[in-house]
Amino acid sequence: MADAMQFEFPVSGSKEKSSDKIIGNVDIRKKDAEKGPESDLPEVLGETTPAHYTLEEYYKEDELGQEVLRNKYLAPWENNPYDMWKRIAKAMASVEKDIDLWYKRFFT
Repeated sequence: MADAMQFEFPVSGSKEKSSDKIIGNVDIRKKDAEKGPESDLPEVLGETTPAHYTLEEYYKEDELGQEVLRNKYLAPWENNPYDMWKRIAKAMASVEKDIDLWYKRFFT
């Protein structure tokens, strides 16, 4: 899981200023982690969405469910729950050291 960070900030009125214990600036753009997938869309990854996860098949006769998913949960480029789940797995894995490992764990 994600590593915890601990900071010691100086306490107002304290003789000991603990701010000198804080490490210097760290460039958070430089990550030791492996780079995750660029896109979570099946079409970009060269795969197709499984038929039972298409919007029409997954929600069958539930038009309200389809509408809510489209209007509230799907990103503009997503077409079905499968795309949404991949996006969420990618976002959750992005804070882990081994992005690819956690992406697969979150998505399966």
